Amino acid sequence: MDSNVVFELTPKRPLEDFLPDLEMEFPDLPADFLLYQLLQSVIRLCQRANVLRRTAVIRTVPCAMNYVLEPPDCMDVIAVMAVDELCGDHIRRVFTADPKPRCNCPLTLDSCFSNRDDFVTIEGNEIIFSARSCNSYKVTMSVQPKEVCDVDSVLYERYKDAVLLGARLALYSMKSRDWAADATTLTMLEKQYRDAVASAALDTLTRKQRGVVKMRHPPVI
Repeated sequence: MDSNVVFELTPKRPLEDFLPDLEMEFPDLPADFLLYQLLQSVIRLCQRANVLRRTAVIRTVPCAMNYVLEPPDCMDVIAVMAVDELCGDHIRRVFTADPKPRCNCPLTLDSCFSNRDDFVTIEGNEIIFSARSCNSYKVTMSVQPKEVCDVDSVLYERYKDAVLLGARLALYSMKSRDWAADATTLTMLEKQYRDAVASAALDTLTRKQRGVVKMRHPPVI
């Protein structure tokens, strides 16, 4: 891990907390198998809705232009969303995945970005500076769990329904299994899952300012 990259702390809870809901529906399946399905569901949700984020501060040093982002909490980086230059109270965005970035500098948006003297390249989970005018940069990234481990508590508190729907859909889609569902049930679950993912993506986009959306769905028989 790069000692010059400091990650924020994130509230956690065990992935096993999701198990009781699935175990009631699939009582004959091993817990390890259900945990694997939950992990895959979380990963899919992260990739489709960017629900898990990490923020890190890079303290740059002379002669070092490359910095590797390695979250210390069982997470892999999906994508870097933004890089902000931190110079005292002044914050300037020098990289963004948003096609309409924002900054708080006194210049207009176009001049703010066209006149910057920093250049940042992103290669996977590595940030490469070709120039720098500050010593500190805040990096915002989208992440996903790499294995069964403690996950962000926000998954349980805000996106529990989406995670469970993803796992249930995967399980019921397994053809030739005793628990496989019929086409009508799968169609219903697929719609519920798409709606849940879209809701989670919108919730993330609006930075969780619109309240928790609870999905309601009938039991699968």
